[in-house]
Amino acid sequence: MVDGLLVGHAQDEVGCTGCTAVLFPDSAQVAVDARGSAPGTYDTESLGATMAFTRKYAIFFAGRSIYGLDVAPGIRRFLEEKGWGWQSTLGFIAGVSGAILYDAIGTVTRRPTAETGY
Repeated sequence: MVDGLLVGHAQDEVGCTGCTAVLFPDSAQVAVDARGSAPGTYDTESLGATMAFTRKYAIFFAGRSIYGLDVAPGIRRFLEEKGWGWQSTLGFIAGVSGAILYDAIGTVTRRPTAETGY
């Protein structure tokens, strides 16, 4: 157990895929080191050392390759409902970043969705 850190997980047993989210209710300073010839990421460009928006309220890892990025809106909706984020002039912002895995097993037409992320 780590104070200030929550972990959520959802899985699809038939699809053999899912999503794990690490939540930071008070936000956290995070960084990324993406390697490989084709990393699949969501809003990791904002995590560079010279960027202004490196505090996040969640990071995630999802399966089913590029389709796994669809979990991000569900995670963001969950954070917003909890009031975890910050108020900007454009509205409420709950920063989320993540990455996907290529998991070509199970029923590959079953994919993580926003509901999986939520």
